[in-house]
Amino acid sequence: MSQPTPTLDANSFNFVSSFIREKSAIVLEPSKAYLVESRLSPIARENGMSSVTELVNALKRPGNRELSRQVVDAMTTNETSFFRDLHPFEALKSHVIPELMEKRAKERTLNIWSNACSSGQEVYTIAMILRENFASLAGWRVRLIASDLSSA
Repeated sequence: MSQPTPTLDANSFNFVSSFIREKSAIVLEPSKAYLVESRLSPIARENGMSSVTELVNALKRPGNRELSRQVVDAMTTNETSFFRDLHPFEALKSHVIPELMEKRAKERTLNIWSNACSSGQEVYTIAMILRENFASLAGWRVRLIASDLSSA
Protein backbone atom coordinates (compact mmCIF):
# COMPACT_ATOMS: atom_id res chain seq x y z
CA MET A 1 0.00 0.00 0.00
CA SER A 2 1.55 3.30 -1.02
CA GLN A 3 1.55 6.41 1.13
CA PRO A 4 -0.21 9.59 -0.03
CA THR A 5 2.03 12.03 -1.83
CA PRO A 6 3.02 14.75 0.64
CA THR A 7 2.57 18.40 -0.26
CA LEU A 8 5.33 19.50 2.09
CA ASP A 9 8.40 20.49 0.06
CA ALA A 10 11.79 18.91 0.79
CA ASN A 11 13.22 22.02 2.47
CA SER A 12 10.27 22.27 4.84
CA PHE A 13 10.44 18.55 5.63
CA ASN A 14 14.18 18.82 6.29
CA PHE A 15 13.58 21.75 8.63
CA VAL A 16 10.88 19.84 10.55
CA SER A 17 13.03 16.73 10.65
CA SER A 18 16.01 18.66 12.08
CA PHE A 19 13.78 20.59 14.47
CA ILE A 20 12.16 17.41 15.84
CA ARG A 21 15.50 15.65 16.17
CA GLU A 22 17.01 18.61 18.04
CA LYS A 23 14.05 18.96 20.40
CA SER A 24 13.26 15.30 21.02
CA ALA A 25 15.85 12.97 19.43
CA ILE A 26 13.07 11.55 17.23
CA VAL A 27 14.49 10.69 13.82
CA LEU A 28 12.21 11.27 10.84
CA GLU A 29 13.32 9.64 7.62
CA PRO A 30 12.15 11.18 4.29
CA SER A 31 9.72 8.27 3.92
CA LYS A 32 7.84 9.73 6.92
CA ALA A 33 6.85 12.97 5.16
CA TYR A 34 3.24 11.75 5.03
CA LEU A 35 3.35 11.23 8.82
CA VAL A 36 4.65 14.76 9.38
CA GLU A 37 1.84 16.17 7.28
CA SER A 38 -0.89 14.08 8.87
CA ARG A 39 0.19 14.92 12.40
CA LEU A 40 0.96 18.60 11.82
CA SER A 41 -2.09 19.49 9.68
CA PRO A 42 -4.40 19.60 12.72
CA ILE A 43 -1.85 21.75 14.60
CA ALA A 44 -1.74 24.18 11.67
CA ARG A 45 -5.56 24.39 11.58
CA GLU A 46 -5.81 24.84 15.38
CA ASN A 47 -3.39 27.77 15.09
CA GLY A 48 -5.31 29.42 12.24
CA MET A 49 -2.87 28.45 9.51
CA SER A 50 -3.89 27.25 6.07
CA SER A 51 -1.10 24.68 5.59
CA VAL A 52 1.73 22.76 7.18
CA THR A 53 4.12 24.91 5.13
CA GLU A 54 2.73 28.01 6.89
CA LEU A 55 3.23 26.21 10.23
CA VAL A 56 6.85 25.44 9.31
CA ASN A 57 7.44 29.10 8.44
CA ALA A 58 6.03 30.10 11.84
CA LEU A 59 8.34 27.58 13.55
CA LYS A 60 11.32 29.23 11.87
CA ARG A 61 10.56 32.53 13.62
CA PRO A 62 11.90 32.92 17.17
CA GLY A 63 9.58 33.01 20.15
CA ASN A 64 7.10 30.27 19.27
CA ARG A 65 7.54 28.11 22.38
CA GLU A 66 3.92 26.94 22.55
CA LEU A 67 3.83 26.11 18.85
CA SER A 68 7.15 24.28 19.19
CA ARG A 69 5.76 22.25 22.09
CA GLN A 70 2.64 21.37 20.10
CA VAL A 71 4.69 20.24 17.10
CA VAL A 72 7.02 18.04 19.16
CA ASP A 73 4.06 16.60 21.06
CA ALA A 74 2.27 15.80 17.80
CA MET A 75 5.28 13.86 16.52
CA THR A 76 5.58 11.59 19.57
CA THR A 77 4.10 8.12 19.55
CA ASN A 78 1.88 7.78 22.60
CA GLU A 79 1.99 4.02 22.86
CA THR A 80 2.24 2.18 26.13
CA SER A 81 1.59 -1.34 27.34
CA PHE A 82 2.68 -3.82 29.96
CA PHE A 83 5.76 -5.81 28.94
CA ARG A 84 6.05 -3.73 25.75
CA ASP A 85 9.09 -4.90 23.74
CA LEU A 86 9.97 -8.01 25.74
CA HIS A 87 13.71 -7.97 25.00
CA PRO A 88 14.58 -4.92 27.14
CA PHE A 89 12.60 -6.29 30.09
CA GLU A 90 14.29 -9.66 29.78
CA ALA A 91 17.71 -7.94 29.71
CA LEU A 92 16.71 -5.92 32.76
CA LYS A 93 15.76 -9.08 34.65
CA SER A 94 18.67 -11.23 33.51
CA HIS A 95 21.54 -8.76 33.43
CA VAL A 96 20.94 -5.16 34.44
CA ILE A 97 19.25 -5.62 37.84
CA PRO A 98 21.63 -8.36 39.04
CA GLU A 99 24.64 -6.22 38.04
CA LEU A 100 23.20 -3.12 39.71
CA MET A 101 22.42 -5.07 42.87
CA GLU A 102 26.00 -6.27 43.01
CA LYS A 103 27.41 -2.78 42.46
CA ARG A 104 25.00 -1.10 44.91
CA ALA A 105 25.08 -3.75 47.64
CA LYS A 106 26.68 -1.39 50.19
CA GLU A 107 24.31 1.52 49.57
CA ARG A 108 21.26 -0.73 49.14
CA THR A 109 19.63 1.84 46.90
CA LEU A 110 18.37 1.42 43.40
CA ASN A 111 17.03 4.20 41.19
CA ILE A 112 15.49 3.32 37.85
CA TRP A 113 14.29 5.92 35.38
CA SER A 114 11.95 4.72 32.66
CA ASN A 115 11.56 7.26 29.88
CA ALA A 116 9.06 7.30 27.01
CA CYS A 117 6.39 5.76 29.24
CA SER A 118 3.32 7.51 27.84
CA SER A 119 0.81 6.62 30.57
CA GLY A 120 3.17 4.45 32.60
CA GLN A 121 2.66 0.75 32.03
CA GLU A 122 6.38 0.26 31.37
CA VAL A 123 7.43 1.44 34.82
CA TYR A 124 4.73 -0.74 36.41
CA THR A 125 6.19 -3.63 34.41
CA ILE A 126 9.58 -2.89 35.97
CA ALA A 127 7.97 -2.89 39.43
CA MET A 128 6.38 -6.28 38.70
CA ILE A 129 9.71 -7.70 37.52
CA LEU A 130 11.44 -6.48 40.68
CA ARG A 131 8.69 -7.78 42.95
CA GLU A 132 8.47 -11.20 41.30
CA ASN A 133 12.17 -11.86 40.74
CA PHE A 134 14.19 -9.95 43.31
CA ALA A 135 12.82 -10.60 46.79
CA SER A 136 16.19 -9.56 48.25
CA LEU A 137 15.38 -5.95 47.31
CA ALA A 138 12.81 -5.87 50.14
CA GLY A 139 15.29 -4.13 52.45
CA TRP A 140 16.54 -1.73 49.79
CA ARG A 141 15.49 1.81 48.98
CA VAL A 142 14.08 1.38 45.46
CA ARG A 143 12.86 4.38 43.50
CA LEU A 144 11.16 4.09 40.13
CA ILE A 145 10.70 7.21 38.04
CA ALA A 146 8.62 7.42 34.89
CA SER A 147 8.51 10.23 32.38
CA ASP A 148 7.49 11.00 28.85
CA LEU A 149 8.29 13.81 26.44
CA SER A 150 4.66 14.18 25.46
CA SER A 151 2.40 16.13 27.77
CA ALA A 152 -0.52 13.98 26.58
